[in-house]
Amino acid sequence: MDSNKFKQWMDFAQQMYGQDFWNNVMNSNQASEFMNDIHRKGPFQSQEQKSEFPLVDIIQTSTHIILFIDLPGFRKDQITIILNGETLLLKGAADTFPDGISVLQRERFHGAFERRIKLPVPADKQNFTAKFDNGILQISYERFFMEGEIVEIE
Repeated sequence: MDSNKFKQWMDFAQQMYGQDFWNNVMNSNQASEFMNDIHRKGPFQSQEQKSEFPLVDIIQTSTHIILFIDLPGFRKDQITIILNGETLLLKGAADTFPDGISVLQRERFHGAFERRIKLPVPADKQNFTAKFDNGILQISYERFFMEGEIVEIE
């Protein structure tokens, strides 16, 4: 859209909704958050693309649930896995830069994180394995199949 058409559109909106229309729009908290998001992420990234850290893929085979968790730059001793039935809690802390260093550009994750992941099927620690290789944590566990039980009617 060229600037003349945009100006015409703005003038039309002001005529339809009153003199304070753009002041009210531009001074609202939502407008400020929107403009900050556009500045931070660019105009073409949707709000639904916000991602949590770390990124997780979950797949299902006929017998297992497998999670692939991206943790680049981490060592396995920096990661804690807590299993609680249908919830997996990942906690960790990456090395930060030493004091006295000026960071000129920062894109990689530094510091502590915590992420809760709802598992598609409850997990049991006895059938649960975790391996860490090349920055990818792979968690695997057997799918739990419950057979229905017949309940007597009194």
